[in-house]
Amino acid sequence: MLLEMHDRASLRGFDHPSRVRAYAVRAPHCHKLTSPFINFGQKAPSPTNIRFTYLYRDAGNYKQFGGVLFSNPNGRPLIEIDRAIRAALIDGEFFDARKLQVPDLRIDEWDDELDHVWHEFESVEELEGDGKTYPSIEDFLHRIKRRQEVF
Repeated sequence: MLLEMHDRASLRGFDHPSRVRAYAVRAPHCHKLTSPFINFGQKAPSPTNIRFTYLYRDAGNYKQFGGVLFSNPNGRPLIEIDRAIRAALIDGEFFDARKLQVPDLRIDEWDDELDHVWHEFESVEELEGDGKTYPSIEDFLHRIKRRQEVF
């Protein structure tokens, strides 16, 4: 919670109100000038990971599900990630796992006449950071965008 200052006496060190700008605010019960970027009483948000979930559906409609974890160092919103992925995939959901460098979920038994290489994008979800290092979602989105031209 930030309070806007209205009295000139509390602007110690500032000789004119025009030099105060947005960063001259006062915290409750505090006599020092503080930054407006501080959220009093709130913890800093924990880093999040993104799970990219997809599946392979074979000719017999049997499904194999899988997922890949990515870090989200820039805090990109989930809806923005979802839109970027869907915009780059065929019909917003189909892709070749090998071209996007994610694990191929196809089973060993392969029928050339019936089976295909296409995987289906299912969803992305935010997970709490677990302290481990994962590839960046930014790198993955860049890789998808580069491959989009090939499809």
